[in-house]
Amino acid sequence: MLKQAYQALKSANPSLVVAGGAAVPIPLDYFDGLFRHGALDAMDAIVIHPYRKVPEGVEEKIEALRQMMRRYGALKPIWVTEFGDTADMHKNRDDVARYLVRMSTLLLAAGTERIYWYLLKDYQEFAGMGLLRAESDPAGRYVPTPAYAAYAVLIGQLTDARFIRREPSDPDLRVYLFQKGARELRVAWSTQGVKTHAFQGKSGLQQIDMMGNAKTLSAQAGAVQIRLDTNPVYLASPPD
Repeated sequence: MLKQAYQALKSANPSLVVAGGAAVPIPLDYFDGLFRHGALDAMDAIVIHPYRKVPEGVEEKIEALRQMMRRYGALKPIWVTEFGDTADMHKNRDDVARYLVRMSTLLLAAGTERIYWYLLKDYQEFAGMGLLRAESDPAGRYVPTPAYAAYAVLIGQLTDARFIRREPSDPDLRVYLFQKGARELRVAWSTQGVKTHAFQGKSGLQQIDMMGNAKTLSAQAGAVQIRLDTNPVYLASPPD
């Protein structure tokens, strides 16, 4: 069906991007079966829906998928057309916000071409996942959630930023370096409790939290000491 649809779509519009897969979460055996039967020749992008309880580890699955594509001889862009945490749809709204930022950072660092959060507003049994509350919510119709603010800050910080590398750190810390224009931008958090991380020679480092609140950190003895917890922060080099 995919091969027939691909040929028909391309005949009608050669520039159309045909994406295939759309599997939950990232079932490698399923993709292997598709690729083995020639599916890579009938899609321009691979679609994944990497729902998972813990964001960390998704990058390993994506790399395994990319290596599989290489084995079949065609490396295609990866689109994440849905992602979110369905494990507990009534969880604390702050948990959803931190999940969104951590997962988004990991997906961008893994080289995915597009990412789309699921979903816009709470809907039926999908309560707690929306960027907005539902029409009938006691807090108000379409009231923005913490995840809404966190998503807006994420977009403002990482749009047009190019991923460079994950930096060495304590195993429980995640520090991802991006380049945005002439400035370095890091996204950092701890996966286990509160940890301290030192940034050498980073005088005047700006720290922005998930909600967009910013402060300037001063260096002591040639380094900026930052206490990181499960809430990710953005760390920007001072402007020129």
